[in-house]
Amino acid sequence: MKKFKRRKICIVSSTRADFGILSGVIKSLQKEKSFDTKLFLTGSHLEDKYGLTFHEASKKNFKIFKKVRILSKRNDSLSLLKNSEKILNKFAKELKKLSPNLIILLGDRYEIFCIAYCAFILGVPIAHLYGGELTQNSLDDSMRHAITKLSDFHFVSTNRYFKRVIQLGEDKKNIFNIGSVSLDEIDKFKFLNKKEIEKKLRVNFKKRIIICTMHPETNNLKNINKQVSILLNSLKKIQSTSVVFTMPNDDLGSDLIRAKIKKFCISNKNAFYFKSLGKDIYFSLVKISNLVLGNSSSGIIESPSLGTYSINLGLRQLGRTQSKSIFNINYEKKKIEEAIYKIFKLKKKKIHNPYFKRNSVRKFISILKKLDFNSIQQKKFIDIL
Repeated sequence: MKKFKRRKICIVSSTRADFGILSGVIKSLQKEKSFDTKLFLTGSHLEDKYGLTFHEASKKNFKIFKKVRILSKRNDSLSLLKNSEKILNKFAKELKKLSPNLIILLGDRYEIFCIAYCAFILGVPIAHLYGGELTQNSLDDSMRHAITKLSDFHFVSTNRYFKRVIQLGEDKKNIFNIGSVSLDEIDKFKFLNKKEIEKKLRVNFKKRIIICTMHPETNNLKNINKQVSILLNSLKKIQSTSVVFTMPNDDLGSDLIRAKIKKFCISNKNAFYFKSLGKDIYFSLVKISNLVLGNSSSGIIESPSLGTYSINLGLRQLGRTQSKSIFNINYEKKKIEEAIYKIFKLKKKKIHNPYFKRNSVRKFISILKKLDFNSIQQKKFIDIL
């Protein structure tokens, strides 16, 4: 009897955010008998500055194939380019040695772009999740579209993004709208209650809770100091409210934000910061919070399914599809304060989320099993004119 040969798949995570999104996919792939799935962790996962988040994977019993360290201590443009050189060198060797049938990449970070470039040059087919999205005031926007052009299979989260990937010249037979995999089985998620969260974080929350995440607008670095100062000043006089900050990713300008948040928390007894919360605590905290504040994609993609309103600040997320629970506010102290108090008066209710599709992970795995990775040839640009 001929022995069944499992197809070898690589999947890469470089931040706490993409690991939280991909966790359901990774878990299902590692259980799937038809695939031999190799998980690579890199980027901020391996740095104390960002919470050594690879421990999250270990605690959840994910099988980590390899940890690849690539970040330097500094956080500037030259360091980003040096990090890119490390990624190209290290992942070129890893992919050449492993020779996978497919690599799965999510999103838009420069680390993921570099890995996609390695795979492209080495002839490894790429399955890309979250293509077609827009974040027009960040470097990630161009990275995301570049990854789309290097990729062979596209798994998008809304019909609008499906059309945009077609607009980028991709063949619609290789584009699949499966919704956001981060929301898979959210109705079965085991949420922690307020007391359990307080115990794990060693804090006592006030009557109301704001969870806040601010990332730099990487196409507008000159205004970071002004923007974070306005945000923090708008929170100073909010009464009977705990503010929980999750620290920014490894982006240009993030060190400044991190330093100012730490200083704010030292002088404000009701404010707390954490390098990383992990998906279980983060989702649970969003669910019990009165609002999500900042410019993280989570406030747009995940918060509606957790029944929590969001204030989306500035232009970092400009272009993303949004639910009606999102309040878009410029960096103006008075307007931020007004929006906060307006949301405090709103009752929580079920919110329609355009990113949600039931069984998105199962659909993803089912499509992968049917794809012929060996049939990939030189891509043609599909012109819509």
